[in-house]
Formats: sequence, structure tokens, C-alpha cells
Amino acid sequence: MAPFTCRTCMKAWVPDTRTAKLLPLFKQLDTPTMPITNGPSAASPPSTDPAVYDDHHKAFAVSPFPSNPDAWIQRAAQVAAILAEDASVREKENKSPFAEVSLLKSAGLTKVLGPQKYGGGGQGWDVAYKVIREIAKADGSLGQLSRVSPPLVMDFGRRGHGRPK
Repeated sequence: MAPFTCRTCMKAWVPDTRTAKLLPLFKQLDTPTMPITNGPSAASPPSTDPAVYDDHHKAFAVSPFPSNPDAWIQRAAQVAAILAEDASVREKENKSPFAEVSLLKSAGLTKVLGPQKYGGGGQGWDVAYKVIREIAKADGSLGQLSRVSPPLVMDFGRRGHGRPK
């Protein structure tokens, strides 16, 4: 039999006598609903441009890093107010949240869990969940993204930030 390549994991396998009867099912399940890319392309869903939040990026760049749980939650409320302005429009247009995640990063919210010695906020999951809840009040999709896929949004201080090798 010819090898079958899964479009999701990109692994090729050759069905044997036991799995050959499952091949039609795998091919049916493997039909792409959206082209696989390594970034935005003409076929990708629309996304917001991070430049829309340039003024906020600049303001957060010069503001002090939150130092206690209340300050982290207050910072999240500030970001939530910014996100609430156009959350319903973004939801209706089904835009990918590239700019919004960029705003979370520039506000420092993605570092809430990282160790302080590596440039993180040094807070626990209790504070991180409160931060996520504040964001979710304004934009439920971003709150859900933060909750179900923290590595996409939250930076745990494991990716550089002065960490020794």
C-alpha cells in the first residue's frame, strides 16, 4: 500500500493489513478545512495589526512593572479596558488576535508567572487566573486562549530572559 501522510502531524505511515481498512476514515478525517501555514498568508484568516495599539505599547514601555498582586490585577484591568473598545468588532470579523496578544506582552501580563530573577513577575497561579479573568471580562476569546493554551500567551520565564544556559 502507498504511504499516507497526515496533514496535521505531517507524519507518513504505511498501513498494514490491520490498519488498511481504516485508511478511508483517516483520509476523510484528514481533509483540511484551512490551509496549513507557518504564518499569515493570503489564505489565512484576517488578523489585527499590532500597530493599532502603538500608543499603548509606548505607554506600557515606560510604565513600571507591577510589583504585587493588586498591581498585576490593576494592569490587567487597564488592558481589558483597551481591549473592550473593539472586542465585539474583532469577534464579528473573526480576526486572529495577533495585535491583542502583542498588547498583553507589552503590558507585561505574559510574564506574570515567570520567576523574578529571569525578568518575570514572580506571581503564582492564583494571580495569573485573576489576570486572565480580568482580560476575559473584556474579550472572552483572549481569556479562553490564555486559559486553554497558556504557553501561547503566557511566558513562564523559560524562553531566555537572561536565564543561564
